[in-house]
Amino acid sequence: MKQLLFSLFLSLIVIAGYGRDDNRLESTKAALDQLYAGFNGSPESIGKLIDLGKEGISLSPSDKHDYRLQFYLAMGTGYYYQQNFSQAKVNFELATKEALAAKIIEQAVKPLGNLVSIYYYLGEKELADSAAKELKAMLDKNDTLKNKGDIYYNLGLYNHQQKFYYSIALDYFLKSLELHKPIVDTTHIPKLKIDYGVKAMMVAEIYLYLKQPDKTIEYLNIAKPYLELSQILTIAVYGKYIKSYVLLNDKANALKYYNLLQIKGQESTGNWSELVSSNIQLAELYEKENNFKIARNYLEKADIQAKKDNKEILTSSVNLSWGDFYKLQKDYSKALQYYNLSQKGSAAYNKEQYAGYLKSITEVKLFTESPAETYISFQQYIAASDSLTKEMIALNIAEMEAIYQNKSKQQLIETQSEIITYSQKEKLGLIAGLILLLFIALLIYNTYRNKKKVADLLNSKNETLNELNKKLETANATKAKLFGIISHDLRSPISQVNHFLQLQQMNAPLITEEQKKAIQEKVKGATVQLLETMEDLLVWSKTQMDVFKVNKQDIHLNPLINNNILLLELKALDKNITINNVIPGDIKVKTDPDYLNTIIRNLLQNALNASPDSTTINIGYNYESFFHKIIIKNSGRSFSQSDFENAISDTSHSLSNSSLGLRIIHEMAGKIGISIHYVDSSVQETIVELKIPE
Repeated sequence: MKQLLFSLFLSLIVIAGYGRDDNRLESTKAALDQLYAGFNGSPESIGKLIDLGKEGISLSPSDKHDYRLQFYLAMGTGYYYQQNFSQAKVNFELATKEALAAKIIEQAVKPLGNLVSIYYYLGEKELADSAAKELKAMLDKNDTLKNKGDIYYNLGLYNHQQKFYYSIALDYFLKSLELHKPIVDTTHIPKLKIDYGVKAMMVAEIYLYLKQPDKTIEYLNIAKPYLELSQILTIAVYGKYIKSYVLLNDKANALKYYNLLQIKGQESTGNWSELVSSNIQLAELYEKENNFKIARNYLEKADIQAKKDNKEILTSSVNLSWGDFYKLQKDYSKALQYYNLSQKGSAAYNKEQYAGYLKSITEVKLFTESPAETYISFQQYIAASDSLTKEMIALNIAEMEAIYQNKSKQQLIETQSEIITYSQKEKLGLIAGLILLLFIALLIYNTYRNKKKVADLLNSKNETLNELNKKLETANATKAKLFGIISHDLRSPISQVNHFLQLQQMNAPLITEEQKKAIQEKVKGATVQLLETMEDLLVWSKTQMDVFKVNKQDIHLNPLINNNILLLELKALDKNITINNVIPGDIKVKTDPDYLNTIIRNLLQNALNASPDSTTINIGYNYESFFHKIIIKNSGRSFSQSDFENAISDTSHSLSNSSLGLRIIHEMAGKIGISIHYVDSSVQETIVELKIPE
């Protein structure tokens, strides 16, 4: 009896213990779910993932595969963010094993996707290829948007980071982003929003590699609303914004995101490679302007940050940038010193960077070393460049082969499916033996085919009609623009000729023969020039009736501007305004003369209209950073860049002549690559600059 009571007592203790463990297990799982719901990638939240995972595994029985899967996933994710890839590998492999044991294949997507990248980082490329193959096989077994989107995303990473198949990677990333869109539109979970931002950022990264900064910015803008949810995402996106705007030579926006990156970087004690690369990129931007003082400041910041991070890949990049900095200033001894410092890291981590290093050091050795030493460096550069070229060609061929194989496999699958379907239909038809029904089916099919042909024909005709309507609308719009240009350019000169003729007629007794003769000569000259301008405009407009076309050629600036001054001479004489053209006679630019004539005429007309009587309009020239700059300066009320932007953005139908002229020249300048900028002035004057690229 005593033994029975003792056994019962022990059983109650065990049951109570199990109950407490179950409660602890559920509370740990709930805490993990809550952490995921508000996960922001901070070091604290990453450490918490690992701690909860360890606690959960210690509490989970061996048959609780679904629970153990989630806890191993948590630890793997935490170690992955900490870049402890060996521990991340172990936990993601265990998570995959638990998912397969529980026969929940869709739950294996996440750990398997992470293993693709981890195997690559650890140099286990065969395991990475095998994991990617398994992941791809899961596509047809997953119907949920999120799981399928995650598979596409991980396959995108695999093709981008490991195979360097950028077009395939881009296709996968875009598919993943598309599948994730309806999820992010309806969820309140920060982690899902962060994941969407990361996917948009990866699309942007592909376009950045392809040197398409406009497309990069488009997808970075998609990620932008989710930046505040994750510091890691924010810093990565800001870094790509900076590089994109540097490629576009947009200093204002590059500096804007550089400042935002600095603020965000200071909020964390972590070391961010973007703080190094952004300073290098800003330095390169100022080097293009030959502003070496500011460029040095950014390189010094990059140097300090790289040494703080103490990573050879970063310090070698900074030393290479220092070499370029001194080479541009022709301080070849210092340039050689820094290039030598960058040699080891460039060779180890980046083949393109190493080829650039060899090219730069060869250029420097031309001025500092013997011909023999220079020749050795040159041969090394040629060998590295050839190797890189062959590697890129091999990658492109392999990528095309992979695309072809994918298409071939898909076609084979579709063909086999069609064969199976046809066989089943044929079998059913033979078994049924219903010839009449088959005959009816053929009649229905024939009727459907005829209707489809009619529908296709109608669709084709509608498309043709739509295209014709679009062309007609385009032609009408082009004609309207041409007539606006012609009327705007010729109205003012014609009215001035008419004004002087009336003045001569009404004040004939007051005008001496000598004055009359001078005015007649001026009128005659202006009329001849006006006729030539009219003929040029009409001939030009005839060639432009389909669409606006650009015909660039080499032209001398001085005579072109003098012709426009002669056209406006009567108006200038009427207001006693002197127009000084000090552009040297030998300056030539490559552009469309008709477009440039229209732009110069409009700007000079505006200057004459705005200038007070008895003043001077100066036309000057300057050359800076691969641009020819024409500067037109006149007295009178100051007209600023904001006034110009307001005028060209006005969409009302009651535009003034000056607003119409500004909109015309703004549109025409954009077509031939000319930028128009009004310089803000604190005095009563207007200065407009035209920058014409070489």
